[in-house]
Amino acid sequence: MNWISTFINTKQSSPDVHVFVRKAPDDDSNLVLTCLATGFYPRDVQINIRLYKTKLKHQTSSGIRPNDDETFQMRISVKIDRNHEGSYDCLLIHSSLTEPVTVKWDGRCSDCETDHTWIVIAGAVALAVIVIITGYCIYKQKRSNDAALATGRYASHTRAVCSVSLPHQGCTCGSLTSLARFLGAWLELPNLSRWLIRTVGLGYAIQFARRPPRFRGIHATMVGKDAPVMHSKIATLLAKGAIESVSPAEMKSGFYSLYFIVPKKTGGLRPILDLRALNRALHRLPFKMLTPKHIFECVRPLDWFAAIDLKDAYFHVSIFP
Repeated sequence: MNWISTFINTKQSSPDVHVFVRKAPDDDSNLVLTCLATGFYPRDVQINIRLYKTKLKHQTSSGIRPNDDETFQMRISVKIDRNHEGSYDCLLIHSSLTEPVTVKWDGRCSDCETDHTWIVIAGAVALAVIVIITGYCIYKQKRSNDAALATGRYASHTRAVCSVSLPHQGCTCGSLTSLARFLGAWLELPNLSRWLIRTVGLGYAIQFARRPPRFRGIHATMVGKDAPVMHSKIATLLAKGAIESVSPAEMKSGFYSLYFIVPKKTGGLRPILDLRALNRALHRLPFKMLTPKHIFECVRPLDWFAAIDLKDAYFHVSIFP
């Protein structure tokens, strides 16, 4: 039994700490400041929210709850004055840490209402700016696409090529918005795993089983009569920020995959990115697909069904570099 005792005493996992603010549901003059610690082991932990390094009173606790990976999580919340500007932070003490961890609140509120008049004025100004900048971006992209299309020199990327920042709630238009912008809302959900928090906040880390394939030359795509369709598809992806044109300095590095056009069964054409060579270097993760049989077993009388089509859903998840 000694080795079991030794294992229990030595197993440790450091916590991930997040500090965020939401509107108080019952009082417009207050905000709810929350400190979430997750992924820690052993169970015992001390968490306090402070103002100028002084512990605040009337803090509420969720209690220590288990995660699905045998670690634990806990959140502490306290109401603060909406108009008070101060240095708020979260102090955490845990046996896995050599010293206490302090995480400061960045002063942002993820769902605070803004004055409606200001929104209308800002929206009108932003719309005019969007029209001007979008026209300029389309012009630049058309020129760069014409040159790059002939060799098919495009690479998948997570940065936006053309984007416009609006003042309202940090919205970004002209490109797809990363899930990381809404991390505060995700953290409000109970029992989140560390993997999910890191994926939403930092991006998905591609899980290689071995070294990725080395650069073996540029694979040019010859499209022929389908060139206008390819041009249109690439221009759309560039505008969304899903891809970017490879710079001359990076053309002879990295890994290239073929991008080509195939006909759809229902008519029209579909672009295909052939990643079979890259996939051979990745871990094969198990994925259980639900079959109609399993679904029918869950159906009960008077159940309702709804279909949700998330357009470009994968583009909202960044790739961790």
